[in-house]
Amino acid sequence: MTDRILPTKDIDQGELEEVVRLRRHFHQRPELAFTEFWTTREICQYLQGLGYSIQYGKDLYKNAYPSVQHISELAALDANLVDEAYAQVTSEYPNDPWLEQMQGGFTGLIATLDSEVSGPTVGFRFDIDGLPIKESAESSHLPSSNSFTSSNENMHACGHDGHTSIGLALAKQISEQIDQLTGRFVLVFQPAEEGPSGGKVFAQFSVFQQLDYFVALHVGILDARRIVCGLSFLSLKSFTVRFKGTNAHAAVSPELGRNALLAACSAVTNIFAISRHSDGVSRMNVGQFHSDNPANVISGLAEFELELRGQSNEICDFLYQRAQDVLQGIALAYGVEVEMEPLGEYVMAENGAASVQLMKQAVLDAGVPEELITDYELTPGSEDATFMMNEVNRSGGSASYLCLGSQTFGGHHHPEFNFDEDMLLYGVDILWRYIQRVNESEK
Repeated sequence: MTDRILPTKDIDQGELEEVVRLRRHFHQRPELAFTEFWTTREICQYLQGLGYSIQYGKDLYKNAYPSVQHISELAALDANLVDEAYAQVTSEYPNDPWLEQMQGGFTGLIATLDSEVSGPTVGFRFDIDGLPIKESAESSHLPSSNSFTSSNENMHACGHDGHTSIGLALAKQISEQIDQLTGRFVLVFQPAEEGPSGGKVFAQFSVFQQLDYFVALHVGILDARRIVCGLSFLSLKSFTVRFKGTNAHAAVSPELGRNALLAACSAVTNIFAISRHSDGVSRMNVGQFHSDNPANVISGLAEFELELRGQSNEICDFLYQRAQDVLQGIALAYGVEVEMEPLGEYVMAENGAASVQLMKQAVLDAGVPEELITDYELTPGSEDATFMMNEVNRSGGSASYLCLGSQTFGGHHHPEFNFDEDMLLYGVDILWRYIQRVNESEK
């Protein structure tokens, strides 16, 4: 298999310049989960000029979450950090009407354009958040050598700047050629993919039950220039595990103590002894182990982060149940209490056969050699677009996940992460041809 995809014959350099310009614009100001105020504002302004109907801010969330006043009520994150980020951006853009609707962390948006001709409703999802990573300043790093590195302490180290630019370029193409299309087009710009599962929050919006077809996408992942039409992810559950014991002087009265640190250590070793599952891939890991007691004090509090992944939701549930059993047994043995505080959850979703087959036709139409196209593939990562995919599939639609494989220059979530920027144009071209294929299939 070759390690490159030959360019399509009809590449328009102007379109390439526009999608790269958008990518580099968003790359310079990455924002963390549910603080994507500036990013949402920029997307709204761009789409408004193209004639889209835009739902954003509190108006977007109110039907699904009528009593929620702050995003921290829905997601495991620090409300103060959200509010500080909002204060910062509003100090730069005072009295901005877009930003006013987002106060409280209500970021992201859904944009709709209707052809006014009866036809299918087609949706696409693009994630928009960054990561708390300090970007590399090395001259070998393309954003550094081309002067578009992050202006803050965060980084688009997973390609979401690219996803956003693909979404906007696609929106422009749909708008310019809407008279050639039938049906309705829904573009979802989702916050908080990295961590507190903005996809799970968004999946409760009723629009996903109205979609006939739905596509999410990612650039990179495979570290090779090839296309996967139906990428699958592992189900994931993550927690902070917290043992609460009783402090005591380790020399004077050790019998009065209940050692949370010792319980936590025993829990970690026993968690790794949990059996793997014969029905598919399973993964588990522990990190952020912490107890701040001095050596002469028996620990009264110890905690660590626990992550569980499975190829299916059932495998992940199996690992979760076994981990619960281990933790409760350890707590009983050491005379301490234990709690599991959820940090995040991702589920597995099936790729709908109808959407995958239309996508494969679209990829072929874009000029990609068939030997560089895979129908279905499993990656050990996790992704919260699966919550939305499941809603679409359950409602009778067909959802799939497109992977635009590319080298990643250090890997995802790395200070030198980058991708081949021409893959952005492949993304726009393939999604446009997917729309055309959907329209043809519904005639």
